Amino acid sequence: MRRRTILLIGGVVILLLGAGLYGLGLLLDTGSVPGDANIGAGIAILFGEFVGVLGLAVLVVWAIAAFVVRLRQRKTDR
Repeated sequence: MRRRTILLIGGVVILLLGAGLYGLGLLLDTGSVPGDANIGAGIAILFGEFVGVLGLAVLVVWAIAAFVVRLRQRKTDR
């Protein structure tokens, strides 16, 4: 398997994991009483945001790598 494919799959999986954690935090927070501190929901939302941004960064790296490979192929075709 090529490195770019692994980057793409890994980025999508990490992004989905972050979205799942964020959604879990929101789900846990909906059942709480207003003004009540739900620490677990807050932690899940924070980790979900962090993991989601990390997955987005991996996808950006994948896009840059694919763009560089395409530019190199275009130069060698000439």
